[in-house]
Amino acid sequence: MSNPLLILLPGMDGTGDLFERLLHDVTSSHERLVLTYSSDQSESYDELLQRLEQTIPVDRDVVLIAESFSGPLAVRFAAAHPDRVKALVLCATFIASPIPRWMLRLAKAPLFRFSPPSIVLRWLLLNGSHSCSIDKVQEAIARVSPSVLANRVRQLAEVDCTHALASCTMPVLYLQATRDRLVWRHCGDAILKSRPDTDVVKIEGPHLLLQACPGECWQVINRFLIDKGVFSRP
Repeated sequence: MSNPLLILLPGMDGTGDLFERLLHDVTSSHERLVLTYSSDQSESYDELLQRLEQTIPVDRDVVLIAESFSGPLAVRFAAAHPDRVKALVLCATFIASPIPRWMLRLAKAPLFRFSPPSIVLRWLLLNGSHSCSIDKVQEAIARVSPSVLANRVRQLAEVDCTHALASCTMPVLYLQATRDRLVWRHCGDAILKSRPDTDVVKIEGPHLLLQACPGECWQVINRFLIDKGVFSRP
């Protein structure tokens, strides 16, 4: 019997490009599918969920690995398809808005027309880590139109899938970055409150945890899936 298909859901850039280092650590025996979102068309979480419904194979068991922005999408899809989703892996993400509503006033396209200096992105997303190329991060962000980025920030302010996570019956793993400057610890606390049996693993690293610590993250994910009986033992 084959292992479930790994479905990787990207962060706010939506390109999927930043999974490259993680995929290098995933053994070739595991099938994987990296989802991407439109870089020039603004979509709500509801519309992105429809994209998942149309893209994820209906005839396969799957494991969802979702980082940051995509966490709520993975939770909602898992809640709707408990028979197909065999495990849910959430990384540096949230189930309710991680930002205050006043930030909606800043979520305008002009704010995203100019790429922030690399030193700012490194401080915010990588917390000074040099294990991930900031150039690749900037390239991924540059591929997405300012209006789409602004819309995704607005989506964050409205999201709440607390009840959806509580209804999920599959095993849940939460990877918490100890040096995350975007998703704070209370976001992980909310996940644990909604699903007290969630496996929480703290990993020393920044918000872009899957990019800065891909090998360590994959070891934790792989061990979790084997221990829960989702992956067959080697």
